[in-house]
Amino acid sequence: MVFGAAPAKAVQTVLSGVPPYYFHHGCSPTSGGMLVGYYDQLGGYGELIAETTDPYDMIATPLDGFTNSIADFMNTDAAGGTSDPMIATGIEDYIEWDDPTTPINESYSATAWNVYTDDPEIGVPGDFTFDDYVAEIDTGRPMLLSWGTTTGRGHTTIGIGYDDNDTQSLLDDKVATYTTWSGSAEPDWWYFAPDMSESNQSGWNLDLGTFVRIEPRVVIPAPGSILLASIGAGLVGWFRRIRRKTLR
Repeated sequence: MVFGAAPAKAVQTVLSGVPPYYFHHGCSPTSGGMLVGYYDQLGGYGELIAETTDPYDMIATPLDGFTNSIADFMNTDAAGGTSDPMIATGIEDYIEWDDPTTPINESYSATAWNVYTDDPEIGVPGDFTFDDYVAEIDTGRPMLLSWGTTTGRGHTTIGIGYDDNDTQSLLDDKVATYTTWSGSAEPDWWYFAPDMSESNQSGWNLDLGTFVRIEPRVVIPAPGSILLASIGAGLVGWFRRIRRKTLR
């Protein structure tokens, strides 16, 4: 479902490698799953998801009551709803959790927090701006974005890019997002509009952004590997000295 057509003129950036998962028991855990899937394919984060884990089981596993899935950590209810505070808390806790049933350590140090926009419809003071969002994308960090309507509906997507026409109009600021509704690799373009009157994507208006920081894991060689490397370097140096003496 595309509410905004792709801009024709723009400074446009879209992150590659974000998996476009289709809606699976809640938009918040599905969007969170896309974020985890993105980091899993980056260097330094390669064990966030075990190779034997189905991505949709990572998002939610209905057969066992969502236990140890993102939906579980977000306290997503049976109807697929997730409260704003639990989006940040849940994704942080899931990333830091190590699944004891797998042979690898999927736990990474993480921090996540929500920042609201200044949308008067929310009634919560906030200062999340388009510039904040652009800065995250420019440093290779997708964001979870939560949208609302005047009728009280809510929806979470993942922001993977932006379009900035470099004008003063808020209607020129767009985000590239996977909405969870199509599973298509082609993102939708929604307006970053903090005022409902300036939003035209069927009434969806951006309420808050969830910032996520994950510390990459530094691989430290085993002591035996360090010893062998040292011996190897020493032997190479010794052979070079012998060779130089022979040539003289």
